[in-house]
Amino acid sequence: MTKNNSYNLDNLLEESPFDLNNEEAYQRWREFKLCGYPLKIDTITQSIANPKQINLEEKSLILASCERYNFCIIKIDGGLAVKNDLKKVCRQLGLSQLDQNLCSDEESISKISDRKNSRLHNAYVPYSSKGLSWHTDGYYNSLDHTIRGMVLYCQSPAQSGGKNEFMDFDILYILLRDLNPDYIRALSAPDVMTIPANISDGKMIRPDQTGPVFSVDASTGHLHMRYSARKRNIAWREDLVTQEAVNAIENILNADSDYIISYIPRPGYAVVSNNCLHNRSRFTDSKSGDHNRVIYRARFYDRVS
Repeated sequence: MTKNNSYNLDNLLEESPFDLNNEEAYQRWREFKLCGYPLKIDTITQSIANPKQINLEEKSLILASCERYNFCIIKIDGGLAVKNDLKKVCRQLGLSQLDQNLCSDEESISKISDRKNSRLHNAYVPYSSKGLSWHTDGYYNSLDHTIRGMVLYCQSPAQSGGKNEFMDFDILYILLRDLNPDYIRALSAPDVMTIPANISDGKMIRPDQTGPVFSVDASTGHLHMRYSARKRNIAWREDLVTQEAVNAIENILNADSDYIISYIPRPGYAVVSNNCLHNRSRFTDSKSGDHNRVIYRARFYDRVS
């Protein structure tokens, strides 16, 4: 069989591969997604000569990678001087609707580093040197503040550790649907996953957030995933199929896989994604402060486009 190296993603609204009753559309999309693997990191890495004006060829390659794999690694020649430059890069890739969250700054950008001396940040694992389990960003957001795009820009890596792994959630969807379509039905239920309220010092920071794991964007037809592998502070629906589906996700993400991409952040590099699944290993900063991990994170309500 000839590999399906092309697929018209503009037709997702007309003929959705995520309709469990449309096996033909699913199989065409499935073949397109899977034929891009195994994937080498060089395949999804693109250099940008001038971050203030990404040229047409650079942009087309970045967008093509994000269409096919839902993420791309970009090497910014000379790096970025200020966070405002990062926002300019993002806008050129269709990312403009920034998410303002509890730990972001006045520009809606978060400095992800070991901030143990900050009372605000030290309550949250991302702002420590601990590892992070598999998740998509903003899984605790309300559905009207869905995080569809994300950029992680590395200003400085850790002395050791801090490796990220990424997986396109489209691929996870395929692996689950091939195992059992009922897993997709269960994970698409509007009440399948609840994130309990965030309450600090008796004050409610955020109420309970209940919603699906898998959903389809009504405006674009693209798949979206909302997920965290955390064992605590996650309430799953208790029926048998849901529990089996959650276990299946864990088994897939914890197995050796050609679909999981390992990446060690480097200065001047950024990961641009449609909020792919990702994790982070524990890291160690240098005692001198010469090698401290500093990642700037921007979250968006847009997809890369």
